[in-house]
Amino acid sequence: MTNLTLELEDSTLHSLSRLADTKAESVSELIKQAIKDFLETEQEALEDDARYLDCLENGGIENQAAIAWLEALGRGERRPCPK
Repeated sequence: MTNLTLELEDSTLHSLSRLADTKAESVSELIKQAIKDFLETEQEALEDDARYLDCLENGGIENQAAIAWLEALGRGERRPCPK
């Protein structure tokens, strides 16, 4: 594992410390989880963009798959965009 140094505003560090105390976790663990979540979200967005472009170039997504995906989004479920 590699160490990383961050400069944070005092208010941000204070908020992180309070949250860490509330969750009985370390600030370091909260930051690692936030970075992991960010990377997963960004990777999903890149994959969704690639599928969208593929969809435009190759005729679309089957209707039922698109409807099921949209309904799941409406229920708050995060699923990858259908292929």
